[in-house]
Amino acid sequence: MRQSRDSYVWILGGGQLQIPNILCAKELGYKTIVTDQNKNCICKKKADLFFCVDIFDIKKNISLSKKLKKKYLIKSIFVGGIDCTVTQASLAKQLNLVSSGITCAKLTNNKYLFRKFLQKKNILSIPFMKILKTYNGLIKKVENKIGYPFIIKNVDNSASRGIEIITKKIDSKQLDEYVSSAIKASRCGYCIIEKYYHGREYTVETLFDVKGNFHPCFITERYFNHSNGKALETGLRNPSKLKLKDQIKIFRFAERVAKSIGIKVGPAKFDLMISGKKLIIIEMTTRLSGGFDCQYLVPAATGKNIIKAAMLTSLGEKFNKELLMNKYSKVGMTSSVWPKPGKIKKITYKKIKLSKDEYLKVFFTKKKNDLIYNYKNCADRACFIIAASINEKSTSHLIKKAKKNIDIITK
Repeated sequence: MRQSRDSYVWILGGGQLQIPNILCAKELGYKTIVTDQNKNCICKKKADLFFCVDIFDIKKNISLSKKLKKKYLIKSIFVGGIDCTVTQASLAKQLNLVSSGITCAKLTNNKYLFRKFLQKKNILSIPFMKILKTYNGLIKKVENKIGYPFIIKNVDNSASRGIEIITKKIDSKQLDEYVSSAIKASRCGYCIIEKYYHGREYTVETLFDVKGNFHPCFITERYFNHSNGKALETGLRNPSKLKLKDQIKIFRFAERVAKSIGIKVGPAKFDLMISGKKLIIIEMTTRLSGGFDCQYLVPAATGKNIIKAAMLTSLGEKFNKELLMNKYSKVGMTSSVWPKPGKIKKITYKKIKLSKDEYLKVFFTKKKNDLIYNYKNCADRACFIIAASINEKSTSHLIKKAKKNIDIITK
């Protein structure tokens, strides 16, 4: 079969967060292949080639790659904002393309394996347990080994699915219910329970270039509502308010952890907490951030282009360090509106006239006739507001104006 002369970037996932990836590839002069199990995904019409394949089904993606490489010149397997890093690493190995490797992807994609690794390397030791199923006496074992408060987590999913935060004594029936929910949210069939800490949470994005040099990209503050035992992200702020010395400390810690795992090229993204004076890694991954962070928030606040730097790296190319430098100093923030649970009858948004110093994007993740349930995880949000302006006060005011112009009616 004759191979196409065009070069392609294969982008995993076809949601809203993958649109900037497609645009970046096209800007760099590449055509795009997109795979997603949703045949009606938003990226389908924007990609040059689309294939309806579940991005978590490694065997099907490998099978597809064998067919595609006969006809198309694929130069990169790119993932950002979605947790299919093992698929990315597997495809990259199959096609001999840039990746941090299957071992790194599997280790960081599994919270239990990652906790074991951190403990073994004396990087971070917090009480945790692997739970395969519920059983009599589990509650006593958890109380003795971990104690209150503790958190029940899925092992290999995103958006805080299946999470339950336990701050006071519960009975075995309640624990069984929470554990079953977390196991259901895990693709691997088990969950973990670990000590719950209070503190300030951050996204820490870093990147290793093709020569193995470490680059700090950004730190974003994350705000959560934990009041109902869930981990609902209510907003982000970039840049963080951390002092420079604290930022340097965090980036050095991130570099040490990433190198200890074996990451030599590509992204290393951390969700991290500062609890007292202790740095606690909540989780990490070998992809770029989601949550509209590196895609919209960071570029709006700083002018940095993390996606371009990461994509050039995935292509085996060097990137200009200016991509990771501040072009301007604004304050970017995200927020959401939280309509009452029910069936969506109407969504309206009246656009706001912006000044030259203002940035505002509103994305709706729900549509008319969709159902909004009780909010249990970050994926349940109906919309995202991303705003940036000259200072926090101006940005907060812009978000308030946007919220007044959004109306999501449920019944």
